[in-house]
Amino acid sequence: MGPMTIITQIEDTSDVVPTHVTLMTFDSIISLNNDAIVDTIGVIIRIEDIVDIVKPTKTLKLRDVIIADNTGIEITLTLWNEEASVFSGKIEDVLSVEKGKLVVYKKGKKLSVTQSTVIQTNPNWPEKEVLKEWYKKEGQYQVNRMDLTQSSSIDNTTLNQSDNAYLTSVDDKIFSHIVKDEKSTKRRFDEIYVLQEQLQSEITELTFKKIRLNLERQVVENRIINRRQKDIDY
Repeated sequence: MGPMTIITQIEDTSDVVPTHVTLMTFDSIISLNNDAIVDTIGVIIRIEDIVDIVKPTKTLKLRDVIIADNTGIEITLTLWNEEASVFSGKIEDVLSVEKGKLVVYKKGKKLSVTQSTVIQTNPNWPEKEVLKEWYKKEGQYQVNRMDLTQSSSIDNTTLNQSDNAYLTSVDDKIFSHIVKDEKSTKRRFDEIYVLQEQLQSEITELTFKKIRLNLERQVVENRIINRRQKDIDY
C-alpha cells in the first residue's frame, strides 16, 4: 500500500470468490528453465526431516516437502532455515506456492523458497477442494514416480561427503540467491534509515523554527498592542 491507498470495509458475503495468481500445473513446469519463477499448488504427499548443511561461515537448515498435483507428477519444495523449522503442514494438506524459484540440476528440478516466496497451507481457493478430492479418490494411489525431482531422503542431521556432493550443485545456487537477497535488503534498509535520520533532523529544525516564529509573533503583537494603547491615551 502507498500514500494514496484507500481501504474500505465491506460486510462479509458468501458470493465473494477468492482471487489469486494464475497457477501452473506440474506438467507445465517441466519445460521451464532454471531460475524461473513459479506459482503453483499441490497436495503434500511426503515431508522429509530437517537437514543441516554446514557452510564455512554458517549452518543452514533444509527441509524438503514433496507435493503432487492432479497431473500425477511430484515435485520437491525446499524450505530453508526458520521456514524449515516452523513448517506445520501435514500429509494431505494442500500447499500453494507463489514466486517459488525453479532450480535445475543434474538430478532433476525442484522448487526453492526465497525471501519473495509466499506459501499458504490449505488456502481458501477452489483449487484446494479439487486437489483434496482428487487425492482422496485417485491421487494417493496414482501419483507416479516420474517426478520432477528425486528427494534427498537423508536420515542423518549432518551431511557426509557424498551427501554434500549430491546437494552442492543446487544448494550453492540457492545459497548465493539468499546472500544476494540479504545484501539487497540490508542496503535498502540502510538507505531508508539514512532518509529517516534526515527527515527527523528536518522535523526537529522546523519545530524549533516554529517555536521561534511564534515567540517573535508574540513580541511583535505585544508591541503593536502597546503602541495602539499609547495612541488611545494621547
